[in-house]
Amino acid sequence: NKLYEKEGVKPMGGCLTMIVPMLVLFGVFYAVAYPLTNTLHIDANHVNDAVAYINKIPGYASATNPAYQQISLLRIFPNIENTEAIQGLFSSADIDKIHMFSNGFDILSGVDLLQVPADLGFWSWYLLFPVLCFLSNVGSQFVMQKVNQNTQMNQQKGCMKFVMYALPLFSAYIAYSVPAAMSFYWIISALLSLVQ
Repeated sequence: NKLYEKEGVKPMGGCLTMIVPMLVLFGVFYAVAYPLTNTLHIDANHVNDAVAYINKIPGYASATNPAYQQISLLRIFPNIENTEAIQGLFSSADIDKIHMFSNGFDILSGVDLLQVPADLGFWSWYLLFPVLCFLSNVGSQFVMQKVNQNTQMNQQKGCMKFVMYALPLFSAYIAYSVPAAMSFYWIISALLSLVQ
């Protein structure tokens, strides 16, 4: 410990401290991307059968994102919930859970956090989510650099500048490709890290 203090090294300051937030991030992603099975705990076989059913409906199959079929099922569900095929797959309790869940991702009067910005086109206002994700992460890293300045920073400036912009840019790209709820999580996390 004395050597760590003398040299100004924090043993937990490396990548190890990133493991817990990364695990939480993966948990949030799987809860958002596969909400029916991972969040509502509805039988995966029933969900897969319902997804197969909507993929056979003309017009609906082309409107669904293959990477986020459970989210597509949530959007289409009000139009198909009374069909015989769906009634045979889900119990009334499951149907009630699906209704409550899908309404819970609408914030600020109609902002659907289950929307994927990439699915809506480049000029959609959902593009604000990746942009805000980038800005909040850059701001968070900028503030952390100012707070944690030391003599070793001068030696690492080039690398630090790259990391300061490259990682938030990568996060923004990911935020563009996943449901807006992930971006919302990243934005809130970055803003909360500023408060700490």
